[in-house]
Amino acid sequence: MAFAIVATFPFGTYRGHTGQGEVDLFPSQARLHAALLAAAGSGTRAETAGQSTLRPCPADTAALEWIEENPSDGMVMPTRAQSRTDATAYRNLGLLKPKRTGIKQIGKQDLAGVALGGSVCWVWETDPPPDVRQSLEALCPDVPYLGQADSPVRLRVERAALPRLSHRRNPGARLGSRRPGSLDLAVPRRGRTAALSQLHDLEASAKVPTVSADASKTDERELTPAVCSSSLGIERFQSVDAQPAEGPWEWCWVVPFEASARITREQAVAFSVAFRKTLISHFDGDAPSLLTGRYAEGVAKPSNRLAIQIVSASACTAEPIPTRQAFVVAVPRSADPADVAVIGEALMAAETIRALGRAVRLSVDADRSALVDAAAFWRPPEDGLYRTWSVLPAVVETRAQGHNWSLADAVTLSIGLVWKDQLDQDHWSTARGSERYRLVLAAARAAGVRVLSVHSLPVSQVERFVHKTPEGLAPLPYQASVELGELEGAGTAFAAIGQSRHLGGGLLVPNDVPEDVAESWRLGS
Repeated sequence: MAFAIVATFPFGTYRGHTGQGEVDLFPSQARLHAALLAAAGSGTRAETAGQSTLRPCPADTAALEWIEENPSDGMVMPTRAQSRTDATAYRNLGLLKPKRTGIKQIGKQDLAGVALGGSVCWVWETDPPPDVRQSLEALCPDVPYLGQADSPVRLRVERAALPRLSHRRNPGARLGSRRPGSLDLAVPRRGRTAALSQLHDLEASAKVPTVSADASKTDERELTPAVCSSSLGIERFQSVDAQPAEGPWEWCWVVPFEASARITREQAVAFSVAFRKTLISHFDGDAPSLLTGRYAEGVAKPSNRLAIQIVSASACTAEPIPTRQAFVVAVPRSADPADVAVIGEALMAAETIRALGRAVRLSVDADRSALVDAAAFWRPPEDGLYRTWSVLPAVVETRAQGHNWSLADAVTLSIGLVWKDQLDQDHWSTARGSERYRLVLAAARAAGVRVLSVHSLPVSQVERFVHKTPEGLAPLPYQASVELGELEGAGTAFAAIGQSRHLGGGLLVPNDVPEDVAESWRLGS
């Protein structure tokens, strides 16, 4: 029989903060465990440990240690919305040597909370041992609040009529591989109960200062409570309703950078090329083909290679970008894991990218080693909006297909070549030259690819949008709006098209519009 601990917040709000002072959006199992331990050590079931000291009874300690060994199999997380407030509390800090450093007044916004549309449940699919269950049933009513002291809660145990899970724990989740709706939450590990109890005993046994020693002084350090971070882990709870999406690229590194001025769309190719050169220089002449694009004779070239693009913080990425812009380094599907690993090492070693007489410094604060799921790179469209795609900064046409070849054909072919591994290849896999191009074009159209608008760019310096120009051809940069049909049903995957898709050109950026607007574009295309 399933077993659940249910938390109901009488005010409909949950208030808590993480270690850095940010608003805690979700009560974690680690916080639940700590609240139960506090109730066990000070509530009605606590036993006397000294003249004025209480401690958890052995049965409650065993129940808490069972939680350490058995993280919940899933959660029921209600709808939620973070409240915002402009109220700021100030107090003086920096009393150490105030005559020399001055007294700092630090503002703190600690009135924010999270409104919940129901109860939060931690669900185990199998019943715990009877003595553990009995202890938890008795402990729950003794918990007065969860999070801050002004976040009251009613805890209870349920064993029947449990609601449907909204999130299920994924024990095999990879670090950084998140899909939409996933939650990474702290859980207690073995030894957490002992570590928290030891810290409590240490503070409780400290010598009480005299009145004179405890008086305020004009020169003293700020006292902060001790925080126990040992025996904590992270578990990923994935939304049961999230649909996996697939695209040509599987993983992304997102590398924020600092620059004196933003990199314009005309500079994106130059900086992406410089970034790739920086990564290649790390290998001392032995860089993998996935990065260089050079393959030995006879080796089949993949449809896509490592792609480097520049994305702005204002774009609707699933993960927020902490700086104004960031490099995105995307790994194609079927890439050799060994190649991915060494490129990741080169990425960690990179510090500064120089191009066009400027330098941008890669952020050292962000975790560059984390791989983001490229299939969930963009946020899904909001209700009522239809997702189309715009090509930024531009695509460059470098193929000559004759008088009957239109710019819309070039866009569709570029999309088909990027997704060619997902297209039906029965009719064109053995074709060559222009015949092959036309068969790929037909397959892309059959998959629902539509060009809504396309126009060439009236620029004289086309080399800004292309990293290599085929001999004898005049590159033609253009921009377009497209639908990807069944090639990208989820509408959240990272992708780029065109000759410069691996180096700063042809990035497909979501452009969400009402359905009737998209329909009018179809009529005009």
